[in-house]
Amino acid sequence: MPLYLDKVNSDEWDEIKAFGAIWDDSRKKWFVRAQENYWRFRKWILRQGKIVICDHFYIIEGKSKCYKCRNSSIVIGFGIENFFEFGDVPEDKMRICFETGTIQIIESIGHLSLAFSFYLKQEYNYFQNQNNTYLNHCANCGAVRGNYYLFEEEDSPFCVDDEKTAEKLTLKRVKLQNDIITNSDYHHSFISYDYYIKNYSKFIDLNKYFNL
Repeated sequence: MPLYLDKVNSDEWDEIKAFGAIWDDSRKKWFVRAQENYWRFRKWILRQGKIVICDHFYIIEGKSKCYKCRNSSIVIGFGIENFFEFGDVPEDKMRICFETGTIQIIESIGHLSLAFSFYLKQEYNYFQNQNNTYLNHCANCGAVRGNYYLFEEEDSPFCVDDEKTAEKLTLKRVKLQNDIITNSDYHHSFISYDYYIKNYSKFIDLNKYFNL
């Protein structure tokens, strides 16, 4: 599954080719074919973000009461399961997370295609604000649902501390056509146990591929 690199300067073409990157003439971009070689391309990856999401990710649905209208509506986060992390590891290393049985929650995927953005807006009222930040919005009154409350507070639907909390969530798996890079952090709340999410939440396979 390829990983496309968006920020390669023209004077670096010989260097990146020597490392094994391949030029896609139709997309006018360099890409890396083998996941085990991602570490070679660390400096280009970090120009886009610090986490490479591989194979698939999850839309995680929960329910939360709106602070403004006091009605409950669906809110979403995202879950990553297979990924490489380059942000907080030594320069010649990468953190590898594959098939660990846990799902790490992140608040956004990053840059989204028009098709996927449209899908999220129609399904969940999740779209960009004036600062180009993707946020949840109340389906009843349209109020912005802030990321701090949804992902950091103890009563967030995404702070999972037992089986019952996990059972309230729905995981929708989205298959990727190619691996993607995100700059979003994953959330390690001191009261959240990520292995509950995989084991007890409802699972749905969207059977859709999105080119992000």
